[in-house]
Amino acid sequence: MGTPFASPVPEDFWKILSRAGELRTYEPGAELYRSGAKADGIYLVQSGEVAFRFDSAKGKTKHTLQNAGPGAILGLSDVMSGEPRKVTVNTVSACEICFVTRGQLLEFLRTTPLACMQVVQLLSDDLRRLYHSMRQHSAWG
Repeated sequence: MGTPFASPVPEDFWKILSRAGELRTYEPGAELYRSGAKADGIYLVQSGEVAFRFDSAKGKTKHTLQNAGPGAILGLSDVMSGEPRKVTVNTVSACEICFVTRGQLLEFLRTTPLACMQVVQLLSDDLRRLYHSMRQHSAWG
């Protein structure tokens, strides 16, 4: 299931994109990236679970927004926009994650035109989920 921060990736797209990156192993509690950091690549979760967190307004407390697991792609909108990371992501359990640099992703998209449409679909899905989530929350208050 997709989340506003992690896009579900179709299997064929996933397999081809994974070949462009590097498989990495992480222990529980490892930080993949921090809010405000440069978006240098995307993360394809192969196994394990990650948590999306943000700091409180005073920066003292971390709040968990949601978790994601195998099949999620992390950081796509940040990498495509060139904007800094919006959230901090840590592993909840031991994880195998394929890291694809921004350069590798852009080269993959340049040489695989159909993949561009898949990325547009993934980003559109993220926006739709975020919109529906915001509507649900505004209905409560």
